[in-house]
Amino acid sequence: MCRRGNSRSRPSGLVGSHVDVSRISDARLWRTNTAGDHGPLQPVFKHTVRLDRVRAHWGDMLRVAGSLTLGEVHARDLIRLLSRDGKPTGLGDAFAQCGRIYRTLHLLQFVSDEGYRRMVEAQLNVTEARHRLARKIFFG
Repeated sequence: MCRRGNSRSRPSGLVGSHVDVSRISDARLWRTNTAGDHGPLQPVFKHTVRLDRVRAHWGDMLRVAGSLTLGEVHARDLIRLLSRDGKPTGLGDAFAQCGRIYRTLHLLQFVSDEGYRRMVEAQLNVTEARHRLARKIFFG
């Protein structure tokens, strides 16, 4: 990740609405099909998501999502459920595998969709302004 300013970070090679595609190789992109051809992005799709782990825990993942939505589980209990002794449980690993899919989709959309980049930029600006205000209030 590259840093811009004091509090904002962006994926490498991404500056404003201009995207330097040659630097996307810094990002880790995941594929679900090892036999698939990803064209010019083939070199950056070096890792494969373990869909078998997601399938094995899909029912539990849905129950966790439902419990979170309904507020029936506390964060501390969920953290204990997802890792033991600093290592992910099977369910924790399934969530990590699923998260890799969504992260890859986000990065691909960020690179290909200028409107999406503008929306992310606007959100970053709001967050940065909030942090600046907090620093002024608490540190003068």
